[in-house]
Amino acid sequence: MAIQKNGFLGPFTGKLGKVIGYVDQFGQQRLRTIGERNYDNPSIGMQQTWRKTALVTELLKPVMDFIRLSFAAEAKAKKISAYNVAYAENRKAVTGVFPDLQMDYSKVVLSKGDLLPAQNPEVIAMNEGLMFAWDYQYDGKFSKPTDLAMLMAYYPAEGLAFYLKAAASRKQGYAVMDMPFSPNGQMLETYIVFISDDHKRISNSAYLGQIVFDKP
Repeated sequence: MAIQKNGFLGPFTGKLGKVIGYVDQFGQQRLRTIGERNYDNPSIGMQQTWRKTALVTELLKPVMDFIRLSFAAEAKAKKISAYNVAYAENRKAVTGVFPDLQMDYSKVVLSKGDLLPAQNPEVIAMNEGLMFAWDYQYDGKFSKPTDLAMLMAYYPAEGLAFYLKAAASRKQGYAVMDMPFSPNGQMLETYIVFISDDHKRISNSAYLGQIVFDKP
């Protein structure tokens, strides 16, 4: 049985036929259909959806703490969770034709915003870790010297991510991220984001490319 509050224009909760209604944590009405699904002989479309979901879930699992901050403003504006924002953005990074689907790490999105993104960013392997560098630009509106660099090195082979949420100020122009262990010559996918020091504004994430790091 479904209960509709505030008359016919109000939200309803409960089950009505094959529809379940509920109000989410942001106060938004959500509706879901229920019914039998054939999981014994799934269609190609269903298998493709499952595989895309698995790839995006694998990507986001080790970076949850990072995206809770980097997508916080957009999640608040859309009244959904930061995870849901990140999930929707990164389904677009899945490429290929089923069953040969894969994540295109150059298309991964870790943040979206109006702050000036990293200018001419680069990453260099050092003995102690990775050094990220960028050109410092200041205009007072879309960038400030106090903006903070958020850095990430993603290790697809092991499903791990190393990151810093406040590595250095924009003005500093560089930051070093210590690596806790050697990824044994495997590729790391690297990214940089700038966030304001009050965490209210953020830049689009920038992909710096692949790098191999071997800790001596």
